[in-house]
Amino acid sequence: MQDDALVTCAPDELPKDSLTRFVELIRGGGAIPADPAKVEKRLLKAKALVYLERGGTIVGIAALKIPIESYRARIGKSAGFPIPEKDYPYELGYVVVDPSMQGQNLSPRLANAIVALAAGERLFATTSNAAMHKVLPRAGFVKSGQEYKNDNGETLTLYVR
Repeated sequence: MQDDALVTCAPDELPKDSLTRFVELIRGGGAIPADPAKVEKRLLKAKALVYLERGGTIVGIAALKIPIESYRARIGKSAGFPIPEKDYPYELGYVVVDPSMQGQNLSPRLANAIVALAAGERLFATTSNAAMHKVLPRAGFVKSGQEYKNDNGETLTLYVR
């Protein structure tokens, strides 16, 4: 953990080269559309971003997202568990660690930083990632509703906190 820096910023404060790195990590994770412009647009709509820098390189990222109503409705319907804005104003998303750094317990640091940024507000998260199924409960999230398939055929689980 030497040379690690956990950085929090608003999306518009993220330097362009760092934004490029965020997009690269997210696209590499494969969970959302690969179009870099769409990924960047989504990132810039987040409430806050967190990244872990090691030796001057961003090795892990996470976002405190403000999901749109149509997305909430689709997730809630698919999972059979409503997630209205008044109850869950934010989403923990884009938790990605560089493949060369995985297995070093970095995802929990990123997830906990986002939980702290939410300042007591309730959150939700969805995942198909085996590691995140361990990380989310440790960060206080609870499985809710039923598992469901996304458009790519992946099985997703809804968690709330």
